[in-house]
Amino acid sequence: MPKTISPHAHTYDDFSGPQLDAGKWMYLEYRMPDGSSWRCAEPGAVTSVADGALSVSVDRFRLEHDGIQIMDNPKHLLLSTKSFSLPRSGLITFSADMAVSCRGNDLHDYRDGVAAFNVLDMESGWVFDVAANNDHMWAIHEMLPVPSAAAAPFTHVVEDPFVGLTMRPGRPHRCQVVIDTGAGSVTWLVDDKPIHHVASAQLPRQVRVGLGMFTLRPIVFGKSQSLRGQGMSAWWSNLTVEEQAF
Repeated sequence: MPKTISPHAHTYDDFSGPQLDAGKWMYLEYRMPDGSSWRCAEPGAVTSVADGALSVSVDRFRLEHDGIQIMDNPKHLLLSTKSFSLPRSGLITFSADMAVSCRGNDLHDYRDGVAAFNVLDMESGWVFDVAANNDHMWAIHEMLPVPSAAAAPFTHVVEDPFVGLTMRPGRPHRCQVVIDTGAGSVTWLVDDKPIHHVASAQLPRQVRVGLGMFTLRPIVFGKSQSLRGQGMSAWWSNLTVEEQAF
């Protein structure tokens, strides 16, 4: 369950509503060679902002791309308009409460769909996410195949079976990504329990936070495999950033 928020943490958005703050959030968009753009936003998504929480509900995923994997994966992705610079030497912790309720998916297969709290840099390609469905929580460590990628692309989806999380649909969990620039490490936590740690991580200079829904099924022979009748509802609240310089 969500833990007490540190008094030193800064709230990025209090989600007081009644509308999503366009000054703080934007949808991820990819610019296409013909000048058009690909917007990562489900056309049937129902969004609500009230009582300190953002909720998004998609009855059935419809967004798919047959040619480019990183456009097929994100069904609905909001990014912070603000970029957060990483400290030269210190800790920076990104936190959010997240709850998810999935429908029509294989609950033991993350590829069918997850909600995620994202910490990422689209310029260098680095991604550090906490992802969940009804029954599982994962850490995602990824290098996107963007033009300015800082390394060769990879996607690691990691679950620790011995963390001991209590999972059920709609149950909120405190999700955190802790970046230690002095040690060069990243730690993913859920309800104060580490679920993954990378000791020698390459780090970007800055990151954004994101709130999204994803599938992770590979495109096969030029055809998306991501739509299987599944849908999802997700909630995010208490989104904070805390920096500790050394």
